[in-house]
Amino acid sequence: MEGDLSGEEMIWHFGELAAIATVADIVELTGENRLIVQRGLECISLGEQIGVKALIEAAGLKGLTIGGAQVSEKHAGFIVNRGGATASDILSLIKHVQARVKAQTGVTLETEIRLIG
Repeated sequence: MEGDLSGEEMIWHFGELAAIATVADIVELTGENRLIVQRGLECISLGEQIGVKALIEAAGLKGLTIGGAQVSEKHAGFIVNRGGATASDILSLIKHVQARVKAQTGVTLETEIRLIG
């Protein structure tokens, strides 16, 4: 999908993420940054972007546990160690969540972390 979008369409499509990233990085709000933030805030207020948390919750995965790893019951976009979680538990949970969300919505979730090993 991203490959089919023009630059302006990308701003509209990924406005929520761009707004959050821009604000989080405390970038001066001029030129394109102002447009990105404005559109992002519009998306957020209109509920146009569903976000990772909503995708995981819609897939019924909030609170899902594999070994000691659990999809957070407080914020479904996070995995928590309930005690004794192994790297294998966490990776299995991540892969399960990604597969289920992809199967139900067609959206491919990517991690914000780099997996090594």
